[in-house]
Amino acid sequence: MLAKVRKSGYILRGYVSFITPELRSRRKFYRLIWERFLKNRLFCADLFEVAYIGEPIYYLVNNSVLMNKGKLVPILVYFVGAFSLTFAFSQLPKWTIGTLDCTDILCGWGPLFSGLACYQFFKVPNQYAISLKGAKPYLTWGIVGLALLLPFLTINTISKTTILSSVVSQFVYSFGEEFGWRHYLQNATAGLNAWGRYLLIGSLWFLWHYSFTKDPVQAMTGQSIPALIGIPLSVGGLSVFSFIWGDLVIKTRSILLPTVAHYLPKAGGTVSLSVVVALLVLIQVGWKRLTSTEPTPLL
Repeated sequence: MLAKVRKSGYILRGYVSFITPELRSRRKFYRLIWERFLKNRLFCADLFEVAYIGEPIYYLVNNSVLMNKGKLVPILVYFVGAFSLTFAFSQLPKWTIGTLDCTDILCGWGPLFSGLACYQFFKVPNQYAISLKGAKPYLTWGIVGLALLLPFLTINTISKTTILSSVVSQFVYSFGEEFGWRHYLQNATAGLNAWGRYLLIGSLWFLWHYSFTKDPVQAMTGQSIPALIGIPLSVGGLSVFSFIWGDLVIKTRSILLPTVAHYLPKAGGTVSLSVVVALLVLIQVGWKRLTSTEPTPLL
């Protein structure tokens, strides 16, 4: 065991000493290990040991956001702020306007308020040029309008007043969440590769649910699942959603489209959900990634 620790130390020390921007690829990385260590017989190791020790180091170096204090602090401060604000809002007396649950809406806006504060304090750039209207405003507003209208056309079992309350509360709530996770945190984690970024966002997103519920797994799935199974499944599911909706934001540059995807399962009927999901899939597949050379406001 001690010998393996020494080997790990030699690799890490040698890699950090000789690494340059041009060497940040697996082929050159392993060639570096071979030339600096195996070839010069500083220690004996087989290829499996090199890969076993080298892969985690390779991942950490190429995902420097995990090691860069300047990138890590804005992420952690955002999460603490979102968690604290949502927890504080959840402790407020129940506040309703008619059938509209304003306390619940405020809980969803914890990530939004924290994201706005972190944008101002840490000066995180809006690297993906995300805004409300996105790259194609008419298409964005058309999809949003359709998503808001469909519940009234497809749900006949409850009153229109109840539908209106549900549509407004769930859409506004979802916008608060999506601004935090898809607008701010998407930009704040821009240094990570895709799967590392979305795994991090999905994990923080799951932990945030503890700010207003004791059992996030049951709250999200409606099922009582053992923690050893439910937590990994929930984190994995939220990471997948983060990937799909995050890529949607990058392609369309609109925060409203993932808001639609978030809100519909809660407020829309089966027909409305199917229609808008089909539209979102078409966008995901067919919308070309656009770039912007002009600065875009946060909203």
